[in-house]
Amino acid sequence: MLERKRKTDLFQQVRRISDMVRLISVRQKEPLGLGHAVLASRPAVGDEWFGVLLGDDLIDSDDPAIGQLAKVSVQTGKAAVALMPVAEDQTHLYGVGAGKALPDGNILVDRIVEKPPRGSAPSNLAVIGRYLLPPEISTCSSR
Repeated sequence: MLERKRKTDLFQQVRRISDMVRLISVRQKEPLGLGHAVLASRPAVGDEWFGVLLGDDLIDSDDPAIGQLAKVSVQTGKAAVALMPVAEDQTHLYGVGAGKALPDGNILVDRIVEKPPRGSAPSNLAVIGRYLLPPEISTCSSR
């Protein structure tokens, strides 16, 4: 459409951006949870790091959340998950991450508790729908 409307500069910009990424959507045929959805993506992911973006979480940021996670993963070589503070009386509604605060403002997450009972959350940092994961995540098992 941009090309047809002779908006050459915009067309070239969109083309450059689209050449930088490979976007794949994997449909989960049954609602068996996020872990199952990630596992279902294995054939598409192969041996590449990949992002998980949950469509029901909108993040308004000048620096896209998945890009922030990518920077952290490149620096650390570790998976990254987005967290946001929520009111203490709301933690039972979310997965909650906790760990050691780092000097750069990030947190080395050592545990995530899914919807902890009221008053038992390890922090007030809710997991929001952005993850940057290594390919071997699909071969991990729970403890």
